[in-house]
Amino acid sequence: MKHLEQIPMLKPFVSLLIGILLGYYLEVPSIIFLVGIFAFLILGLIWMYGNFKLTRYIVFSSISFLFALLSVGAFNYSIKKDYQPVQDGYYTYTAVVDKVLKRKPDYTRTYLKIISLKDHSIDYSYRIVSNVFENDILPGDTIYASSFLKPLMHDLNPGQFNVKKYYGYKYIYHTTTLKPGQFIKSSFQGFFHFQRWCQLSSQWCKGVIKEYIPERSASTVQALLLGVKDDVSEDMMEVYTKTGVMHALAVSGMHVGILYLGMLVLFKPVYRR
Repeated sequence: MKHLEQIPMLKPFVSLLIGILLGYYLEVPSIIFLVGIFAFLILGLIWMYGNFKLTRYIVFSSISFLFALLSVGAFNYSIKKDYQPVQDGYYTYTAVVDKVLKRKPDYTRTYLKIISLKDHSIDYSYRIVSNVFENDILPGDTIYASSFLKPLMHDLNPGQFNVKKYYGYKYIYHTTTLKPGQFIKSSFQGFFHFQRWCQLSSQWCKGVIKEYIPERSASTVQALLLGVKDDVSEDMMEVYTKTGVMHALAVSGMHVGILYLGMLVLFKPVYRR
């Protein structure tokens, strides 16, 4: 225990971590945490610079600052749940495909980054989740669309995965569906787009695997090498789950994600130029 007390910045780090957890799990308005930040800061300053000479007031001051830091962590996460820059409604907008999440036979699930709204002012890009009914969608493509932006649904049953909270921490609050006739796609015309290059490389690798490996095994090879489990049948997923080797697919996908993140950070300065 004494060794832990000697670690610098341990108490502030633990306070900030506890605050983040509170902001994640507590359904409390963010204004309460904001008030807590200023209240604990003022209280700590009073005890620090007041005419108090007792040691316990110095301790009280330190505790107040730690609680203020805890409130900062909680506020940082809770504000993401309350923040909603675009109201629900029907919009005509221009968006750029930010990321392809999943490909299905009929549609592609993507993050769309809205860059302009017709008849509405927007000073920043705003991301939404969209099911686009077209398979030839890649990062960097521009979408001109008209659709209804509806809010993400919260969990309906106890213990159910909270989609609204999950996307709230990514500053995503709306979803939409783009069917044929609701949008026009313009392909990326720039020199280089790293995420687009990764998608094209992944599709090329999937094509090579499907060409030289039997169909039943191809989906497993894709999951192991590329982390793409979309083509794995439900029967095979059940077999992996029952035999306890499901982690093999998950770990390989994680490794690909780490490699992708490292390359994205490495090439980001080049992409900006």
